[in-house]
Parts: sequence; structure tokens; C-alpha cells
Amino acid sequence: MATSIEIQENTVTTTSISVSFIVNVTYAGTYKIVYGITGDDGTNEEYTSSNFTLDAGGSTGKPYKKFTGLTPGTEYNIYC
Repeated sequence: MATSIEIQENTVTTTSISVSFIVNVTYAGTYKIVYGITGDDGTNEEYTSSNFTLDAGGSTGKPYKKFTGLTPGTEYNIYC
């Protein structure tokens, strides 16, 4: 069970948003993150990360996704 997930970095350009997460876990196990983006231009994209394994008390910043082809001036929401 992940005890905390936060957006570590948000890099915005005219056509993309890059998102990386820091994941801290209480229990050893194999995890994956489901996250996505929605926009007022109709964008609705969901992404599931690859499985990753962490020891009890472990953390990683590797789950990463770059959403591309976005419209400048559009409001987007990223969810996890």
C-alpha cells in the first residue's frame, strides 16, 4: 500500500507536460501507478506505469510519463 504519492515535477511546454512521481511505501510489494490527464479541449488520456517492486519503507521517483500533443492555452488536470 502506497502511503504517499506526490507530483515531484511539472514541466510545461507548449505541447507537452512531463510528470514524475515520488512513491513511498509502508509494505514490501510490487506496485504500479494509474494516472492520466484531462483537458477542457476534450483530452482524456490514462496511463498505467510498469510494475515496480519496493522493499518495506522504500521509495522511488521512477514512475514517469510525458503527455504530448497538447493544445497551448488549454487547462489540464493530472490525476493519480
